[in-house]
Amino acid sequence: MRYDYDDGIFRSAPSTNPVVIALAGAGLYRAPQGNRAHSITCPWEAEHGPEDQSATYTEPGTNTALGAFSCVACNKQDRHIGTLLSRLDVEPSSARAKARVRLRRGEMHRIAEAAERVLLNVCDYYQAGGAIARVKSDPRSGDVTTEYVTEQALTLALSAGADWESQDKAGKSWNRVDVPTRIVQALMKKGDFQHLKHLNGLARQPYFRGDEHLLIRTSGYDEVSGMYAAFEGGNYQLPEPTEANALAALDALHALIEELHFASPSDRSAAISAMLSCAIRPSLPLCPAFSVSASRPGSGKSYLASVIAAFGGPGDPFNTSYPTSTEEASKLALSMMMTSPAVVCFDDMTSDWIAYPAINRMLTSETITDRVLGASKMATARTASFILGTGNNIRPLRDMTRRVVSIYLSPRVEDITSLRYRGNPLKTVRSNRAAYVGHSLTIVAAHLKAGSPRSDCPTIPSYDGWSHLCRDSLIGLGQPDPAASLIAQVNDDPDMQAFGELLTRWRECFGERPTMVRTVTDRAEGKPNLKAALLELPVAERGFVNPSKLGRYLARHANRIVNGHELRKSPNGERNAWTVIAVDQALRDRPPPEPEQVPEIARMWIKEMPPLPPGMSEADF
Repeated sequence: MRYDYDDGIFRSAPSTNPVVIALAGAGLYRAPQGNRAHSITCPWEAEHGPEDQSATYTEPGTNTALGAFSCVACNKQDRHIGTLLSRLDVEPSSARAKARVRLRRGEMHRIAEAAERVLLNVCDYYQAGGAIARVKSDPRSGDVTTEYVTEQALTLALSAGADWESQDKAGKSWNRVDVPTRIVQALMKKGDFQHLKHLNGLARQPYFRGDEHLLIRTSGYDEVSGMYAAFEGGNYQLPEPTEANALAALDALHALIEELHFASPSDRSAAISAMLSCAIRPSLPLCPAFSVSASRPGSGKSYLASVIAAFGGPGDPFNTSYPTSTEEASKLALSMMMTSPAVVCFDDMTSDWIAYPAINRMLTSETITDRVLGASKMATARTASFILGTGNNIRPLRDMTRRVVSIYLSPRVEDITSLRYRGNPLKTVRSNRAAYVGHSLTIVAAHLKAGSPRSDCPTIPSYDGWSHLCRDSLIGLGQPDPAASLIAQVNDDPDMQAFGELLTRWRECFGERPTMVRTVTDRAEGKPNLKAALLELPVAERGFVNPSKLGRYLARHANRIVNGHELRKSPNGERNAWTVIAVDQALRDRPPPEPEQVPEIARMWIKEMPPLPPGMSEADF
């Protein structure tokens, strides 16, 4: 019997089924039938009538540990797989055709590695964020998710993947045993896996790989990117990525939402960008969230969100409520991302987009790490889901202003129930999902083929890749900036306006003198404008300014320039003092030096230094 690997602890499954080898050696093998079944000549055919000559051997499966032997005449005579194995002189342990792990004393580390090898040969098990995960398919929708394995599930997988053997007390024979709990626990906590493949994300349709933006059209695991793709590549027949085809694709996407009432052309463009973003989310390191808002119910918010979400995958989005506390946000963010949903939808939000730290990280970091709910361990999950939210008159607050693209609907009717729609865009997308995802891919691919021209719109920190593919591609086709709402939110941020008002009133009272926090709070009692500015900040309690909170607030906002003023820390003895200085407009508008200018600037700085000590040169710096 030939095995691909055998180190005394782990032995791989035989490369060819032992029963098939024995059947062929006895001249009884005919042909494969598919699905692990083989057509054979019955060893007892001389005892059968002419109508009972056909027989089948089926290799071992979940419910047939030794395989199955099917012959009408033999089965009537109670001849089954055990009888066939005896006739062929094949041991039951060999007929199982499984990998084998032997539990040798003092070899815990090698046994743990063997357990990892067993998982490697069991379909759809990977390492993700230092833990073991599997890809789980939904037979109803065809969608896929990730599932971090539990101790119980891992035990069953290891048992199904190999025979585990332990020596008897006399040390003379090896007997099959259950998978030891200590091995399962050691494997789960191992963290540093040598054989399991890295799972970096899921793709439900063709995706662009890496910086070269190569369009991957094949399903299965991609060794280069670590992506697992679950789709039928033949369903996605894309045209040549030309400008004409991109414009035709854009028209098809516009037709989906032509009956919705957008507040402005840029809101309509943002909806198209959301479709593109959702379709290629696995290709983007980071992507802003999208918010669909209107002034009243019945405006089509949830309906537009469902149309956008259909571009992400064949299944339903992960629908949930927006968190109401920092703790809830931390638990929710990790639990959601651990399943790798294509789309997360905060439907019917009753609050604004509050800037909880976990939600912030989910939108500006490729991974998040937190404590697993109900367990005393940490987990890391990738944040490659498309984030969407809907609600009436909702808006992003504070740090969320630069993380959320807002789409506003505004039906210009008094009676919202009078609105009538002829089409059914959600049904259209779901019944032709490959075609509409293809339209999104065509627009992006055409932009890439054209040399990826950049627009002259303001840049958005953290989302350069998204701007490149899902913003510039639309602007290049003559569409308004889909990120116009995000830019406006950042510029009109009420928090920054309140901070700017504080700097103005501070400078009126103290000029550029270094001033301690206690002095500011004391002086504010006699300065109504300064006190009013302080009370607008999140540092007040029942009408009084908390000096500790004000100190932390100033530290978080140090060196920010607002309304021509900058807050700077000025050490003053044992305590920190703060100074508000005026910043010249020309200095604020001056761009940073280009990369090629930096060496020259460095040389200028060195030339202005005092003479170098003997034996030293500029190269020593």
